[in-house]
Amino acid sequence: MRFFLIISLFLFISTTFAQEFSFSGFGAAGFRFTNKNMLNGYNQETYYEGKFQADIKINSKIEAQLDFRGNSVEEPVELKDVSVKFKLSKYFRFKIGHLKLPFGYEQLVHREKLLSIERTILQENISELGFGGREFTLMGYYKHSKKRPEFPYSYYVSFSKDNSLSFSGNGRFVYHGESLNYGVSYMYFNQGGEETIGTHGMGIDISRKQKKYTAALELVYLKDPVENIRRRLQKKEENAYTFGAKLFTSYEFDIDGEFIKKIEPIAVISYYLPNTEISGQNTIQAIVGANFYVHKDVSLRLQGDLRLRKNEHMDSYSTKDSIAMLEVLVRF
Repeated sequence: MRFFLIISLFLFISTTFAQEFSFSGFGAAGFRFTNKNMLNGYNQETYYEGKFQADIKINSKIEAQLDFRGNSVEEPVELKDVSVKFKLSKYFRFKIGHLKLPFGYEQLVHREKLLSIERTILQENISELGFGGREFTLMGYYKHSKKRPEFPYSYYVSFSKDNSLSFSGNGRFVYHGESLNYGVSYMYFNQGGEETIGTHGMGIDISRKQKKYTAALELVYLKDPVENIRRRLQKKEENAYTFGAKLFTSYEFDIDGEFIKKIEPIAVISYYLPNTEISGQNTIQAIVGANFYVHKDVSLRLQGDLRLRKNEHMDSYSTKDSIAMLEVLVRF
């Protein structure tokens, strides 16, 4: 009910000030089967998720954004992001608010535009370590536009603070070439509390996005704050580093059928090595599936998410937590 009241309020405002507002978002619902023991929870479940975003144009130099989210796990609708953007010059913008940390390629892709239904295990794990997610952020940035071919760059430089004693400094730079885009990310993360530690991470990525074809390769290398604090308490050397890699690819086939207009097969491979000194402990993720479009903004998504986990005490990989998913997605 609260979600419908919010939408009704924004629709009322937009009809009164139509030239000042624009809306976007998505709705998704699906079924998930997870390979896990029933004693640890349901292995079959349905879910839903939605996003309603309002972009408010104050004037030619100032814009604001409100992002509301709701899902079947955290049922109450919450204000996920709020920010104000200032256009200070042709190639420089400034943004302040509750924003995503600009670390890596996948982090900055919106959920409804991801090739996979869920984010990769690499992104999930490094976000838990502090190298991802959303925080109160001050950001200077510019996002490349094809309307300005004389400046083929995107950049993001930010300072973020959370509710604890932790803070981070982030930087991302992308060169947009004729056929490939080259990106590099850096983040300094300072975890506060009783055991303070400063860590850092690097990421590089190469991507290509055309009308029908998308591909991206990303590599990440960072210092694990949790493991290094544990080592400090054990009087050991703090040299625990994490490595990860992922490859995305997809291609759209126009079939122009009576119901299905196009099919988009996808493949995603992700590798996560939590400690580079222990090669026997790692996770490999392979996602294969397809998006079936009945409209450019309406799709049925079918995906298998194979997760192979292993540690130094195991002789073979386990498929525990592998997932099969079916989802319908509507964007607006």
